[in-house]
Amino acid sequence: MKRCIFVLLMCIFTCSLGFSASDTPVKNLPAQANEFIQKHFPGYKIIRISMEREFTGKEYKAYIHKNGNAYKLEFDAKGQIKDMDAQGKKALPDSSIPAMIVDYVKENFTGSKIMEWSQSRKLQVVELDNDMELVFDRHGNLVKIDD
Repeated sequence: MKRCIFVLLMCIFTCSLGFSASDTPVKNLPAQANEFIQKHFPGYKIIRISMEREFTGKEYKAYIHKNGNAYKLEFDAKGQIKDMDAQGKKALPDSSIPAMIVDYVKENFTGSKIMEWSQSRKLQVVELDNDMELVFDRHGNLVKIDD
């Protein structure tokens, strides 16, 4: 329910206020980020890209959608994926998440969908559709489960 409300608010905000000063044209998205979107989200349309200057450099957020399904993707300055968030009921594509994590979820949480994925220097975190959060190391080994 909260994801549906978020998608609705995102659409209203985008339509009513237009693009903010941090919005950037699609052509400014790093090539590696564009390739990631095309590979793992084929046929999805980029509806908005914003660029933020962080202490560690630029960060890009891409909002994509197709047939009522929406995702928010975050990339670093080089176009490496940092964070993915499903904005509706459709899960993140398995191909976009490291295979060890997908396999672990399928084996231990049958029927659950991965709705969010993020990574930092040492950890990867996924949130399932039942709001359970799984924390993995950089190699895909489970570190802890938060429910």
